[in-house]
Amino acid sequence: MVRLFTKGNETYYVLWAKTSIDRSESATVQLKLPGTPAPGATMYSWDYSTTSKGQAVTGNSITLTGSPIVLKADFTAIASGIEIAALKAFVKFYPNPAEDSLTIESSNEVGYLSADLLKANGSLVRKIDIGVQLQKTFDISDLSSGIYYLKFSNGKTSWTQKLIVQ
Repeated sequence: MVRLFTKGNETYYVLWAKTSIDRSESATVQLKLPGTPAPGATMYSWDYSTTSKGQAVTGNSITLTGSPIVLKADFTAIASGIEIAALKAFVKFYPNPAEDSLTIESSNEVGYLSADLLKANGSLVRKIDIGVQLQKTFDISDLSSGIYYLKFSNGKTSWTQKLIVQ
């Protein structure tokens, strides 16, 4: 189980292991983190407010038990699996600028892919389900000319790219 809390600019994760059958709290699981956290990541026992003694997190996995821990870490620069720059290289869309249709290509490394087509103000125009297809073409002839954004997601990582419609 994971719960996320923020305090100022800091993010805290409260984590613990639970079984899926009877929901007892006697489980133990090795949790793979979404990369190695930024320097300063610290793990505290649940009562850290009274002990204030934390343990530095230096690897990319931690062991969880039924006793909650608090993880103070910055994962904002880390993408699960493939880095965002590599994902952008594995996903291509064309033409850009586009008029009547838009083709999106991806490779097997990306996995299941979806995208939100957003107006420049961030409002959702439509959801695009690409799935695991390596190439899919969409009709965009109903869109007005202007700047749009494609917010891609493979379920682990999301990134946004600009699209111009003429």
